[in-house]
This record gives sequence, C-alpha cells and structure tokens, in this order.
Amino acid sequence: MRPFIILMLLAVASIGRAAPERLVVVGGAVNEIVYALGADDLLVGNCVSSYYPPEANRLPKVGYQRMLPAEGIISLNPDLVILTDKAGPPPVIRQLESTGVEILKLDAAETFDGVLENIRDIGAKLGKADEAAALIEKLKTEKAALDAERAEVENKPRVLFLLTHGGAPQAGGKGTTADEMITLSGAENVAVEFQGYKPLSPEELVELKPDYILTSSTGIQAPGQLKNVLAIPGVALTPAGKNKKFIEMDSLLLLGFGPRVIEAATELHRSYE
Repeated sequence: MRPFIILMLLAVASIGRAAPERLVVVGGAVNEIVYALGADDLLVGNCVSSYYPPEANRLPKVGYQRMLPAEGIISLNPDLVILTDKAGPPPVIRQLESTGVEILKLDAAETFDGVLENIRDIGAKLGKADEAAALIEKLKTEKAALDAERAEVENKPRVLFLLTHGGAPQAGGKGTTADEMITLSGAENVAVEFQGYKPLSPEELVELKPDYILTSSTGIQAPGQLKNVLAIPGVALTPAGKNKKFIEMDSLLLLGFGPRVIEAATELHRSYE
C-alpha cells in the first residue's frame, strides 16, 4: 500500500493549485505573452513597462519591475503573480511569497529559445498549452522566413547599439539582448570585445567603425533628436556618423524579447540599406 499512497500524493501534487482567476504580471515581455495567448481576461494589474498592446495601459500599474512595492501588488488580491529574475528588490519578492500568493518566476528571455521556453511555461500555468504551442510554431515559421531573407545578403552590416538614456552612452557588448537582436537580424555586433554594457571613449568608438548605430526610442524620441547622437564624441567620425546611418526602435520591441522578437529582428534586418 505504501507505494500506492506515494503515487497518490504525487498525483495530487501534480494537479497543483486551481487555475488562476486574478493575475498580475511584471515585465513587458511577460505581459505581451499573456495577451498573445488570449489570457488577458485574467489580468488585474501589470508594471509600467507593460505598455504593449495599447490596452495594457488601462490596467493598474504596480510600479517598475526592479523597484516593486509589495503593497501595490497585494492590494490587487492576485492569486498568481508572474515575473522574471529581473524583478525586485529581493525583500519585496520574499514578502509576496510569505503572503501565500503563488508566484511563477521565469528567467528573463535573452535569446529566441528563451522566448519560446517562457511562452511554453506561461501557457502551461494559465491552461493555454495549445495556444502556446500554436504561438511557438508561428514564431518558428517567422524565424525560418527571416533566416531565408538573411541568407540572400552577402555582407553583414556592422552595427553598434548605444544605450543613450540614463547617463553616459553605453555600448551593448556580448551577452546583451542588443547583441542577440543584432545577430538575429543578420548583422555583426562590433562591440564584442567585452561583456555587458560599457561606456566607450571617442577613440574606441571610432575604432569600431560601425556602419549603423542602433538605439532605442527612449534614447531618441523624435527625428530632431538625432543630433544628440551625432553629438556623442566620436560618432561623427564613424562610417555611421558620416553617412547618417542611425536606426531607432521602440525599446520594448527591440530589447523586450517577447512574442514580437522575430517581428523586431525582421524590422531591424530591413532597416539595413
């Protein structure tokens, strides 16, 4: 009887909690996945980075994902909170866990495969496994089409991503979502001699010789702001600066790594002349 009892306990554990009815999400990509799976009717709140699709802005905001207030989340009475390992601070996450609210914690996607994994995990948790499988197949088809389009290009453009908001401009090196997006788009990231983000001296920037300089919409908010990029010491002496080859994209689309990841990579790929 003992093995039978153990099997029964495992079966009960596998059932887990009831399907969520009140969902709070933290992270723009997580929010987009929930909408893409058609589970947005469960949402009672999200974070300030959850601004796509536009209707997501109608929900109560629980703050910025790295500086969450526990009270703001608890006040929405969720039975499930989905967030990533970028969410914090840690004491707030521990406080949420101590309330008994169920938390699904994901690794923030930084690759195409990471996006697929998060779609699969969120779909399973929300009872949307079939919708998740269909979305994954759609993204794989989109990527195959992009790969075919990329194969027709002989010479890879040299691209530098500059993070131009929040202090001194910083270049996106290896291990960043900017690096992964540049690669997905079929280009070469010129800043691969270092990991993460770092500021560059004018001399370093010139030596990289980027054909294009890529930045996010929070860095350049209007065409007239391009002069701010040109004003960065060294930019005007690069091929990108001399030829005014600047590409600006929405931050969440470009760096969010959600269900629009291939849409973003395709848009970037087609921005190269």
